[in-house]
Amino acid sequence: MLLLFMNLSFFFFFFSFSLILSVQPCMCSCYLDYVTAPFFCSFLTCSRTYLLTSISSAWLVISAFAVSNTPPHPLQNHYAAFIQARTFKFSRVITITVAAMAKPISERPLDFFYRSVFSLILVIAIVADCSPLYPEWLRPEFVNQMHQFQFESFKDPFFNPNIHRPWFESLVGLELFILVPLNGWLLWGWTVDHPLVPVNMIIFAYHMFVTTVPCLAEMYHEFSTGALSVTELCALFGMYGPFVALPLYMVFDAHQRIAQKLWAAERSNAAAKAK
Repeated sequence: MLLLFMNLSFFFFFFSFSLILSVQPCMCSCYLDYVTAPFFCSFLTCSRTYLLTSISSAWLVISAFAVSNTPPHPLQNHYAAFIQARTFKFSRVITITVAAMAKPISERPLDFFYRSVFSLILVIAIVADCSPLYPEWLRPEFVNQMHQFQFESFKDPFFNPNIHRPWFESLVGLELFILVPLNGWLLWGWTVDHPLVPVNMIIFAYHMFVTTVPCLAEMYHEFSTGALSVTELCALFGMYGPFVALPLYMVFDAHQRIAQKLWAAERSNAAAKAK
């Protein structure tokens, strides 16, 4: 039930966000202000109350646009979302405070690029990549056909129905329960320029990097045994390679951001002591 709830929540969020984006791009900030916070609370706490709040907020934003053809006031200059979520293991209340955005994402092209790319990757991960872990009734038929096409066209060893690879299934499980939630958080973090973005970027990107490298090694092993041709190996490396190159760049980018903040704090402390 938890897995079903998570996927239904993600489906609602990204379907409605895509609808907003296609109807009126300037409404995206309003949508993220009013809908994202309760949505992620519903995901983290498995609470129907937060999910209903998110759905109601999305309906109000869409209705306001339909009636007035103008987006409601986003309150961007006074944006402060206070979210109280009860944890599963401990009955403690976590209060998350999100301060006003230092810069709009339109003025941060790299973050805008990250958010655009990983919005698509998140949908693909939920719908296609993690589908082998879903029960049969929850797995769309077109996903099975897509996996079959990928094996028949490119000889992708990970979609060979005749070979069972527990280690690969464990990586898919890590993707579902670690990368997918982190990816969702980062989409929100890049939007509001959250100060913890570089830290979570390192965790997310490094995890994606180290879980993709073994897949490339397995493909090369298949090539060395004659199971894959040069053309098929190049095609598979072209599909899987970006999930090594981009995360590697993100690790260095996040490291640079953290280093700049630490050095700025060090210089500030040194200047304060000098006075």
